[in-house]
Amino acid sequence: MLHAAYEALGRVHGAIVQRADAVIDALPARDQGQARDLFLHLVQLGEGTADTRRQAALGDLGAAARPLITRLTGARLLVTGRDVGSGTQTVEVAHEALIRTWPRLRGWLDQDRDDLRLRREIERIAHAWETHGRIPAYRWPDARVMEAAPAVRRLAPRFPLAEREQAFLGPLLVIWALLLTASEASAF
Repeated sequence: MLHAAYEALGRVHGAIVQRADAVIDALPARDQGQARDLFLHLVQLGEGTADTRRQAALGDLGAAARPLITRLTGARLLVTGRDVGSGTQTVEVAHEALIRTWPRLRGWLDQDRDDLRLRREIERIAHAWETHGRIPAYRWPDARVMEAAPAVRRLAPRFPLAEREQAFLGPLLVIWALLLTASEASAF
């Protein structure tokens, strides 16, 4: 009996993975990239543990993502809900099996894991900085901001910094980005 249940579970996971691939493959190329970033946003990276679902406020994902979220929700790859405490609309990956067994998502995570960890660290620390009244002692030193700048720049088009995160990183990040943009423009 246990063996039959185990085999059935494998078939269910396999069906979920096949469904996910079919849904993503059917999207226009532009939407495939947006779906990739959406799934990456909705995974909590494990620190010595397995990656898991990460709930996000629907409003934090931007109005441009709503049609895709609706489509992926209709395909049962994402689920929406409402946070009990705040009443905020939320979205998350529908099945943990997608995170554990979908090769495409695993590949995306492996490719961007280090940058995503840094991005989540900035999000977490910027929140703590704001919670503590934006006290300068909670900000990163300039050297750490400069160290993070290349990853922030790589991820910015896909995972824009919130105002709080931009303020946390400070003007040094903006200056660095402007200098880099100017040097790229002069190369042509």
